[in-house]
Amino acid sequence: DQSTSKWTDDDEKSAKKFIEETLEERLRAKYEDIIDSSVHDIRFKCRPLDYSLEYAYVIPILTREIVAQDPSLLEMYRDLDQSILSKSVSPDDIKEQVQKLMERVKDGDSTFTLIVDMSVKCLESFSISNKETGDIIQGSDNEQEVYHLVRFENIAHQNKKPALGNWIISDWDDLLNGNVWHLKN
Repeated sequence: DQSTSKWTDDDEKSAKKFIEETLEERLRAKYEDIIDSSVHDIRFKCRPLDYSLEYAYVIPILTREIVAQDPSLLEMYRDLDQSILSKSVSPDDIKEQVQKLMERVKDGDSTFTLIVDMSVKCLESFSISNKETGDIIQGSDNEQEVYHLVRFENIAHQNKKPALGNWIISDWDDLLNGNVWHLKN
């Protein structure tokens, strides 16, 4: 029975690597150091049953990493966004703003971020138990049907198909209010 099999050091390393590669840094930080693993066991099983696309959009030129390295680019992007929405800014002025932004970003002419929100129906169980006694402190080993809103991000380049394995989860059930990096707060 896999549900009672012993968790090995290799399992732990594999899980940590998967989490590091899959969850965006701020989302990971939300969960780190919450539970003392020397005192508690955490069990989480989640099997997706169905999903639906809620929202998808593209952020041209910028990525989360590019903005982290040079936050002034975000202000340029926001100004450009406002210019596009404004009916008083000429197309030539917008084109000039786009060119200035692309000049500041390496590969800006071909880089963009895909952001996708999905509703995911899952069969899930979650519990936290005392390692010493085995008593469940929170949750249950019983599976139940739940829905999650999951935000995914992927960096893509024009004329290249995005790699399927490069999607990260940047928010889960709005724990980080969308973990938005490209709009005004």
